[in-house]
Amino acid sequence: MEFTFSEILPNIYLFLFEQQYDLCMAFVRLAELDESTNDKFNNKYFSLEEYMEWYAQAHGDGAFTYPKDWRGFNIPGKTFKKWYYMFKDKLRPCEKEIVKKIMKLYKKIGDDEFDKIYFIATFNGYGMNATIKHEIAHAIYDQNVDYKKAVHRLLLDMPKDEKARMKKRLLDIGYSKQNIIDEMNAYLSTGGSRRIPIKDITFKKEFRKLLREYT
Repeated sequence: MEFTFSEILPNIYLFLFEQQYDLCMAFVRLAELDESTNDKFNNKYFSLEEYMEWYAQAHGDGAFTYPKDWRGFNIPGKTFKKWYYMFKDKLRPCEKEIVKKIMKLYKKIGDDEFDKIYFIATFNGYGMNATIKHEIAHAIYDQNVDYKKAVHRLLLDMPKDEKARMKKRLLDIGYSKQNIIDEMNAYLSTGGSRRIPIKDITFKKEFRKLLREYT
């Protein structure tokens, strides 16, 4: 498992993996602690095998397609701490490699500063730069109160039919309800994707402009 770890913006750290499979298998339990569509996994300890079995039936027609379905992840420092205390006694080898990097940073900057940190992750392949921008949008939404308020104002003005279509698209491919607003922010501000097209959304230019103002 090969990856690099670096600060790409103030308080935003990037894990860049060589392979999509390694990325997803290293981050699956960390990401799904807060973002799973199944309450069985939200804010609870779970094994990889439990999650694989459920995901294969719910999203993969019997196959565990997670390593092909997802290209990037975003983890606030506070979420990492919560996950670590739940999972630290049963870490998988690839998770231990991530934890080593993060705990080294934690010891360097201290607990209070760590809560301001945001981790993003993707792999070195097609669409890498777009994915990094998408994950940065999540980080800015979490870190900057003014940006978050501006996003919500734009969403309030967004035509109801466009908002409903986009929410349905996000839910259909496996995003959880509690993260829909943040996902709308990230897709609208960075150009959408093959799975979440935004050509029919009139406010996309405003969202892109807003993100540029804060990065």
